Amino acid sequence: MILKVYDSPIGTCTKRTLTVAQELNILYELILVPYIEDDGFELFESRAIGRFLALKYGGIGELISPQSNIGATAKFEQAASIELCDFEPPGVKHAIEGVFRSFKPFFGQQMDTTTVEAQKAVLESKMDGYEAMLSDSVGRRTPVEIFAALSTD
Repeated sequence: MILKVYDSPIGTCTKRTLTVAQELNILYELILVPYIEDDGFELFESRAIGRFLALKYGGIGELISPQSNIGATAKFEQAASIELCDFEPPGVKHAIEGVFRSFKPFFGQQMDTTTVEAQKAVLESKMDGYEAMLSDSVGRRTPVEIFAALSTD
């Protein structure tokens, strides 16, 4: 029997679980989350899952460009890259400190408001640039292209 562990490989709780399994020579499979299984097809990573669902369940032309429209597909990939590289890092930092660590005061600790404000400023600056980019051509874009430009994970 192979133990299936569903979690992130960087989580401390996951590492604890895997350490015990290794010490006891238990065979295990680490399944990264988020994770889906669809009719025997397995996939992890939220962006890949979103694209898979859009392609398989009727999102072509609504949520994702048809592959035959090379320009729109390229714009979608460009927007996805911008979201991943420009918005994800400060967004995650802001969420960790501003949301998850907002419970610190309940334990007598202080939240790092400097980090929260700094990441908020980075996000606002990036959104201003994104908005300017969109405002130049919104009238010429299809709903799919606008969604692609705004899509976040």
